[in-house]
Amino acid sequence: DARTAFHELKKILTTDLILGLPDDTLQFKIQSDASVDGIGAVLLQITLNGDRSLAYMSKKLTKTQTNWLTIEQECYAIVQAIDKWDKYLRGHEFILETDHEPLVNLPNK
Repeated sequence: DARTAFHELKKILTTDLILGLPDDTLQFKIQSDASVDGIGAVLLQITLNGDRSLAYMSKKLTKTQTNWLTIEQECYAIVQAIDKWDKYLRGHEFILETDHEPLVNLPNK
């Protein structure tokens, strides 16, 4: 049943094999995205063996938020992720990755 599958997936995603513990000596990275009805992000750290997932977040958008422009939804995803993981990011430079082209090119304007 769907509930059993969900709990099994949740158990797998939260094991040490998947989620790492934060290491202040490594650089943090956030990957975020928005869709028509929700936002999501992952907090990672860059290691010699590749990116290591530390935490995930997702949030359903309200009816009002679903009417926002795509760029506003994408920015909202970024702000929510930074706010959620502030205790890890504060005082550290971090990489932010988004696939929303207008935001990717924003620093170049």
